[in-house]
Amino acid sequence: MNPRNARPKRVLVVDDEQPFLFGVRKLLETDELLVDIAAGFDEAVNLLRARKYGAIVTDINLRSGCENKTGLHLAALAKGIHPRAFVVLITGYRPENLVETMGTLEFDSYVEKPIDVGKLREKLYRLLGLRASGDSSGRLTGNVSVSTCVQNTRREEMEEEGGTP
Repeated sequence: MNPRNARPKRVLVVDDEQPFLFGVRKLLETDELLVDIAAGFDEAVNLLRARKYGAIVTDINLRSGCENKTGLHLAALAKGIHPRAFVVLITGYRPENLVETMGTLEFDSYVEKPIDVGKLREKLYRLLGLRASGDSSGRLTGNVSVSTCVQNTRREEMEEEGGTP
């Protein structure tokens, strides 16, 4: 549990796959982490300007409504708006190719696809200086794909409506 005087850290997760975003938010959010999501560059920029973030997690290959703006552009902009925030990149690139692709962009960490949400949460906790609270809520850990998040979201919606999956 979060100590009395400690505030949860706010994290922004940006990806162009909305079902994935909803699933990741549900799986990442804890007493210590508040998770905002954005489905594109413009939405992310608005949130970056409106709120203070401890970390920004963005897909490198972010497709957006804003022409020629990728997750790399967003990462650079995020560092400009929130210089103390940590930037974690989501990538399908192999680690040895990442540095070549990134050039001189400042980023603090990366996660490879498919995303292991447990490892992402551990990275965020480490970067933000948080201690695990022993969350035993039964949250899914392991690799999470867009299809897994969609299936889980649909199943939960059906359960809430009183149906069976």
